Amino acid sequence: MNGTPPDVRHTATRDTTSDSHAGGTAAGRETPTVVIPRGTLPPAPVPAIGDTNFQVLGEIGHGGMSVVYLARDLKLGRYVAIKRLNAEFLADDAMRNRFRREAQLIAGLNHIHIVKLYDFDVERADPRIVMEYVAGPGKPPAPDWPAPSLNLEQKLDQNGAPLPLRAAVILVRKLCAAMDYAHRNGVIHRDLKPSNVLLDEHGEPRIVDFGIARQVVSEAAKLTLTGARMLSLGYAAPEQETAPAAADERADVYSLGGILYFCLTGENPRFFRDSRVPEYLRPMLLKALERDPAQRWATARDFAEVLVQSAGDLISPLTDPGMWRCKWCNTLNPVANRYCSHCNWDGVELCPECGSETRVGVRFCGRCSTDIKLFEDMRALLVRLREYRRQKDFQRIKDAMDGASRFQPRGDNGRELAREIQELDETATWAIRRKDELVQAIATGLDRQNYEEVQGRLNEYGVLDDGPEYTELRRELPWRIAERNIVLLRRDVAEVRRLLADRKPGEAARSLSDIENRLLSLAQLESQFPSLKGALTSLDDSAGAEPRSYARAVAGLWKDVEQTKAEVETARQSVERLLQAATLAMKAQDYEGCLKTCESLREVTVEASPAEGLAQKAAERIEQMDRLLNRAGDAMRRGKLKSAERTIHELIERLKPDSQPARRLLEQIRGIRRRRVISATVLVLLMAAISYVLSIGPVYSKALQAGGMAAIQRREILRTVYAPVFWLHQGTPLGPLLEQYAARWKVQVFGRRDR
Repeated sequence: MNGTPPDVRHTATRDTTSDSHAGGTAAGRETPTVVIPRGTLPPAPVPAIGDTNFQVLGEIGHGGMSVVYLARDLKLGRYVAIKRLNAEFLADDAMRNRFRREAQLIAGLNHIHIVKLYDFDVERADPRIVMEYVAGPGKPPAPDWPAPSLNLEQKLDQNGAPLPLRAAVILVRKLCAAMDYAHRNGVIHRDLKPSNVLLDEHGEPRIVDFGIARQVVSEAAKLTLTGARMLSLGYAAPEQETAPAAADERADVYSLGGILYFCLTGENPRFFRDSRVPEYLRPMLLKALERDPAQRWATARDFAEVLVQSAGDLISPLTDPGMWRCKWCNTLNPVANRYCSHCNWDGVELCPECGSETRVGVRFCGRCSTDIKLFEDMRALLVRLREYRRQKDFQRIKDAMDGASRFQPRGDNGRELAREIQELDETATWAIRRKDELVQAIATGLDRQNYEEVQGRLNEYGVLDDGPEYTELRRELPWRIAERNIVLLRRDVAEVRRLLADRKPGEAARSLSDIENRLLSLAQLESQFPSLKGALTSLDDSAGAEPRSYARAVAGLWKDVEQTKAEVETARQSVERLLQAATLAMKAQDYEGCLKTCESLREVTVEASPAEGLAQKAAERIEQMDRLLNRAGDAMRRGKLKSAERTIHELIERLKPDSQPARRLLEQIRGIRRRRVISATVLVLLMAAISYVLSIGPVYSKALQAGGMAAIQRREILRTVYAPVFWLHQGTPLGPLLEQYAARWKVQVFGRRDR
């Protein structure tokens, strides 16, 4: 018949992840089951499946991604759950890809505790998945209807109390087996929670809803980014919030731990309280719920093994003599039964050494004679030893090693198991010895006030022991470091002032920078010592004596540092100013000014600086100038004016264009040249006169001797021309020569002039 019967139990939920035929969650929050009274539910519309093999009876679950319908397979005569994508997502390729991936993942899994997939067609316009319908342990609401589904959350709501301890441990162990199988087949569920665990009519669990599961392959990660944000608070691992695509099998281990806590307490593990968990289950449950994936159980199998070890005989397969318990359905069977009377499991186990088949309860392997029970005991011991190592309880490792000597393996698997146990034993021996050494080193470091070394030793000790032995020391150590550092900083500030007095501003600035960094690092103590918070900058009397005195010491240090910093800055600016002036003088070829500035700089600082190079260069230039000036002066004194002039031009062009000594020397050379020109001119004129006298004298002498009117005229010419020359050269070397000519002429020609 079609439609919804009047007394069907529905789950009124809205799941933001995906859907199962047992309800879901709203934003990760578990919601209670809502029971609809008989006769109040109107007939639900029957959707068109487009396949005559299925008769849809009604909707049994819905969520943000899809809707689940109960249907009857008319061909095979069984009830199925048909999951269809919501209409608003039919055109969404990302949602269709996720829907396809869910079908492919379920199709690849075949485990008794994972819901089976019968058929799927995701290429059609309205994709669908046909799954096993898991009927619950209740009664059918109508003759043509199966019993309604029941999930783990609804089970606890019906009971009004958590599951019994034994039932909870057995159920979670079965879920671990299912997830270990899925993980070994490369599938990670990533949305395990009580509402995704259905219980059949025998109370056996089925894991459903692989809507945001993924395969461990590179392409799958790209398709899970949207779904990975649809988390179930309390059951989703923390890394699914920060890096959802990188979540691995350990995310499911976290969820399994959350389900175990829910089964034991009926509460969401988001509000975990270890006092609600039996003491012998706390360590393994806390490890499963570690926020850091690296600190959790590596696999669901490891979690199951330590759960078995912690729960003891609660889930032992041999509970009664002559009986064995099926590991799949937990049914007790007589030893004579080869197969489980409920699920038809053949009771076959594999020898842990050689891998040959044995029956449940058989102690020795018929092929390799391995003591299977002892082998399993050693496996359980190894799990305990690993847990002790995680808890840093190395003494318990040593105490637990007493029974390990009985294990004498014959094969490689056993020897590998024995080797790992032996390594843990050696690690425990080393850790115990190392702890004693660290205790001694910590005491020595405290005596020497080497608190950094003590801090390192405490950190190393914390790796080996989480005990409270050094809790108080860890709280006090920041204070001790602070007190010692304040004393050292005060001493270093005084050293900076001494450097300033010794004219070493650069070294003082570097030391002061280091002091500032160390002083700033003291602020980090706020996170190590809560009572310091606010005390570094506050002097409020209500802060308490110890923080207040510490704050005053730090404030005083800051005041000294700031004052010293101002002095260092003043000295540094003076150095920079003088260095800049020396550089500019050097560029302007003012070598004397550069040297003078460098001398002033030496009075401010004795530290090496670029001024040393500038002073040396300026001194060399001055020396070159003096050498060239001396060479030019010597050349000038020797009369080599051209050589002197070339030397001076070399000095001006190469060293200093405005050199006043060079300019003065050049003017002297030019004056000498002018005097030489005048002297040469006078000499030429004198020589011309001498030539004239020497040439004209004999001519006029002959003319006078000839007599006549012409001679008289010539005599007058001699009187006016030659006589002045004669008188001019009286007393000169030409005088005697002129007198010889005058003796030949008439005396009256050369007679003295009337005054």
